[in-house]
Amino acid sequence: MDFNLQDVDCFLSCVKQGSLSLGAQALNLSVPTVVRAIRRLETEFNLVLLEPGARGARLTPVAAQFAQTAQGLSAGYAQAIQVIADMRVQKTSVFRIGFPDPGRARSMAQPLSLLLESYPDLRLKIRMGQPDRLMAQAIRDGDMDIAMMPVYESVPEGCEAVAVGSDPNLPVVRSGHPLAHRSSLALADLAPYGWSLAGQHTPITQALNAAYENAGLAPPRIAVENEFASLFSLSLVQFNDLLTIVPRSVLVLADPDAFHILPLAELRRERTIAFLTRTHATKSPLLRTFLDALVAIASK
Repeated sequence: MDFNLQDVDCFLSCVKQGSLSLGAQALNLSVPTVVRAIRRLETEFNLVLLEPGARGARLTPVAAQFAQTAQGLSAGYAQAIQVIADMRVQKTSVFRIGFPDPGRARSMAQPLSLLLESYPDLRLKIRMGQPDRLMAQAIRDGDMDIAMMPVYESVPEGCEAVAVGSDPNLPVVRSGHPLAHRSSLALADLAPYGWSLAGQHTPITQALNAAYENAGLAPPRIAVENEFASLFSLSLVQFNDLLTIVPRSVLVLADPDAFHILPLAELRRERTIAFLTRTHATKSPLLRTFLDALVAIASK
């Protein structure tokens, strides 16, 4: 990123004061310095925040809309700074974090890198690629501090969750599949084809079985059973006519031209993505601050 937290604060000061000159005055900066800061934000976010006015540059209507996002960004950095300050007090800290799939881990790479660069003594123990039930069990047993994972109808027993977004499961085939470009599609049209799915007791497979049963169809034929939905299970169907269901976070890692999402609402399942911690567990001030910082960044 070419901008920094001071650029965001310059912009917010101008929005709060109502003009560039008053915003600069509130920060004891010159107007050209503030203008350069806002220009860096324009470049970073591809927005037009300044426009010519009768007395020089002025904020655009887009700037007012961007202000809320900028406030959240500033708060996220402030929380990260607080985390770092706490770490300096407690010397070396270790956090055990779990991600169910590479796509979800990838989304948190930048904020975690920021913390590692700012505090070299921080140690992260990352567990990745385990089924949801094992991740939840690790939280309950105290073997993991935080897990970023999907939550369906209810939070796993013994865990508490803070929601940060959504990641629906989507029915997918290869782009050259016979079903890929049908003008109309019903669940019965899927009956001749096999599936590559997670295990029989996973929420994905249970929901698929229920959908077939509700449609009066025989149970789906599972040709390939995976421990959990992954980029491998998606890549597998690229070379045959199997069907699969994968999270959107996994699908975005693949070639967008290689796959097709089937337009069947009954097979699309919404999931909340949340940070899980152990219920009633005593959280150190540092761990709580660290969790709050992750939530603030992940929610953007």
